[in-house]
Amino acid sequence: MSRDISPSPRSPLALLEETLTAVRGLLRGERVTVEGRELRLDGLELVHPPAADAVPPVIAGVVSPKSLELAGRAAQGTLVAEGHGPDDLRAVRAAAERGGATADHTVTVFTFVGVGEAAAPALREAVAGHAQWLGREESATFAAGGTATEAATALRALGDAGAGTVVLRFCGSEPLGQLRAVLTALGT
Repeated sequence: MSRDISPSPRSPLALLEETLTAVRGLLRGERVTVEGRELRLDGLELVHPPAADAVPPVIAGVVSPKSLELAGRAAQGTLVAEGHGPDDLRAVRAAAERGGATADHTVTVFTFVGVGEAAAPALREAVAGHAQWLGREESATFAAGGTATEAATALRALGDAGAGTVVLRFCGSEPLGQLRAVLTALGT
């Protein structure tokens, strides 16, 4: 077995696609050989691959339009960082579909949540930091905040826009209390 990954890939997208494809094969219990543009594997296989009925999906955490299309082609789902709202998720789904994703391609999104006045300063701080990281205005950076009902409405909007899973990142104190309030508002 040999493997060779260039320290600085000439094409990060090629490296990502070759890696996703190789990992999917490994998880299916295949012996993987790749002579790709960026990745070379010679007969690599897992010693203990998952059972055929327990193969986990391969999810790509990507952000650029080209990488989102690639996720639709080479991964089984797309993972979206905090700060992305319903419009962003519709764009994520459209890009994945341009890459070949079918209806079973999952979209998972992380989102900051802050329920109540006590959580508001921590939520604002998280949104400000993430807006800077995303290179967007704070006003264009999505979060689910305010009352439990307002937060629940924002979370539903993510689901309506195509998120199959929404991972909640509570800001401020008493995250369990915030979670209970949101779940009550969601009717669960």
